[in-house]
Amino acid sequence: MFTPEHVDKIRAGNKRQTRRVIQPQPDADGLVFNLERKRWENTAAVQFFCYFGRPGDRVKVRMNYYKPVTPALELIIKNIRVERVQQIGLADIYAEGWDGWSNHPLKLAVDVATEWYRQVWDSINGPRGYEWNSNPWVWVIDFEVVQ
Repeated sequence: MFTPEHVDKIRAGNKRQTRRVIQPQPDADGLVFNLERKRWENTAAVQFFCYFGRPGDRVKVRMNYYKPVTPALELIIKNIRVERVQQIGLADIYAEGWDGWSNHPLKLAVDVATEWYRQVWDSINGPRGYEWNSNPWVWVIDFEVVQ
């Protein structure tokens, strides 16, 4: 589910990536329990099943807050990876929909963009117990709009 603002950014081509909290969370060492193999495995070494889909899958965006005449939005998943939310870099912040631009030195631009994303993250995930400062493990999902 995307916020109305995010749906608008997707439609405009400004949002091509999303992060979703992994549930249950891996432990502090980055280990997750692989249900198929019935063992703990390292997130960096293993590709895990993401319950949002797999690369190549087409997913419909639920838009129950839009008017009924709004055409459905269909996405195709391009890539999925696992990381901690605070590992996000400037290119990913742009892919998440940041449309700010800065003529500041790179370090300051990264700080401004990261602060924007932290606020977006906390507004959506903070009330669910996954604040930015807790640095949860997330699925990073790259997608394209199906035309």
